[in-house]
Amino acid sequence: MIHIARSASAVRRPVSIETVCFVQSRGRIRRLGYTQRMLPPKPIFSGNGSTLETGLHQEGHKTPNGSQEHQYLPFPKGTHGFLYYHSPPWLPATCGEVRFRITEQMSASKTSFRYSKDLLLPVGSHWRIPLLSIIDSGPFTVFQEVLVNQKLLSPWLVSQCQTLQRKIWPRKIGPRSRIVHSFKQLFYGETHGLHELVFVVDARRVDTFDFTSALDISGGSTPFPYKGSALWRFERSDLPEHAGRRVVVLRCAKIVDPMQCVVPNYDGLVAEPRETELVTVAGRPWALDVDGPESSLSQSLRRLFIQDHLAEKYKKRAKERKEAQALEAVKSLGSTEVPEVPLSTAEKLSQLSHT
Repeated sequence: MIHIARSASAVRRPVSIETVCFVQSRGRIRRLGYTQRMLPPKPIFSGNGSTLETGLHQEGHKTPNGSQEHQYLPFPKGTHGFLYYHSPPWLPATCGEVRFRITEQMSASKTSFRYSKDLLLPVGSHWRIPLLSIIDSGPFTVFQEVLVNQKLLSPWLVSQCQTLQRKIWPRKIGPRSRIVHSFKQLFYGETHGLHELVFVVDARRVDTFDFTSALDISGGSTPFPYKGSALWRFERSDLPEHAGRRVVVLRCAKIVDPMQCVVPNYDGLVAEPRETELVTVAGRPWALDVDGPESSLSQSLRRLFIQDHLAEKYKKRAKERKEAQALEAVKSLGSTEVPEVPLSTAEKLSQLSHT
């Protein structure tokens, strides 16, 4: 996390920025002091130590004539806090990103960081700069230099990000790109966008698919019958009819632009997307068996099952490690008694059922 402690001029000359970095790593927060000199190709920071004003992207902004353009908005008035690096240990290292944590006071403390919230875009998703858009990127070189100097990025990780970038060329991941690396991760998408490209990222590859193609149920002959935008998320299906198979469903988490039917006299085969509900076709949830017919979509979503399995293994090992440490702590006190662990509600009910 980078605390802007000195004003950074908006002119093209070397700027010295005193920083305090906070890093979330394996559930702990470390404080790191650092001073970085940078020569930004364009203004990145402009502030006085209590506020930070820079480009804030609002996804899917519409101009009066209906065409789509990306509009940069200032940070909300009076915003102050910390830039920090977010990289949960159960996710691939290539999925790291810089985020902005809003605090009530401009104090570089673990407490102010822990009990504050991240800055969100107007659509409701996190403001962030993905690692894959930071590596070897002119506007964000300062972040790469800070992360490398603080040993948060290894030479292997930098090289791997460069390799992934070459593999997807001429496509490029930027701050506005839709990146998905796990189930239930929110991403913004328009149902009638021209190129709603989604990047599925893991440690060694990047797969892509067009979100509008995922919504197409007619093989391209008829567009999705509703026009609007929302925050969506793919989920691992737990429906009984999908038991024993790797099936993905799609949920509309939040409506951003209201859905409007664009097909005259539509028969309602596809239900209008509603907040918190699954997308449904012919009265049943839209579903994709990733082991069915091969497509860019099935290939991309298959990666989520792999990542889900790896995340579960990591969390299980972390839990076992924590339990082992607690047992060792008890033994070190010279006691053979293990502290009683409170029973869950399910366990209590199970005991009652056997009495």
